[in-house]
Amino acid sequence: MGNSNLEIGFGKVWNRRIHLRIDQPGYLEHVLPHELTHVVLADPFSSQQIPRWADEGIAMLNEPPQRRKELEQVLAKARRTGSTLPLRELLTAQNYPADQGHATIFFAQSVALVDYLTSQHSAVEVIRLIETAQRAGYDDAIRETLSIDGIAALESQWNTWLASTKPAKPREDAGTATTALSRTSKETRRPGG
Repeated sequence: MGNSNLEIGFGKVWNRRIHLRIDQPGYLEHVLPHELTHVVLADPFSSQQIPRWADEGIAMLNEPPQRRKELEQVLAKARRTGSTLPLRELLTAQNYPADQGHATIFFAQSVALVDYLTSQHSAVEVIRLIETAQRAGYDDAIRETLSIDGIAALESQWNTWLASTKPAKPREDAGTATTALSRTSKETRRPGG
């Protein structure tokens, strides 16, 4: 496993550290890109922390196809059993769910939401959504940046997309989407922020 430790204050990232287990085959190749994405996203969101769903969803775009397939299967099962988080709860979560099963669903929904958003909207629009939501709330941010009538309408569109998407086929351009989101978040940064 791995984790990123960041010290952020006064609009700057003061310290970055990634901890990885490399005694297991594939950990370095699988975990490092995910954790490195967290580190890269910290700079443009140093004044206000990036929301959990966006941070994890963007980072998971860099995970290997097999891991993405596993998360797609988790989400498909959660949708069948009605155990997914409502979109409003996913978007506003300050912490990860304490229960491991719910946490896995949270991660699966987060990457699926980022995948959906980046398939329907530009990286600039997705970053603006995240930034606008931090000051105006999600309903207004969704209306302003995506021209969708709030969380309920976005959730309906996302569920329709999920139902029509073939499972277990990760996008080949996921790395490109992550790079675009990271670059865009730096480019759209406000002065002093």
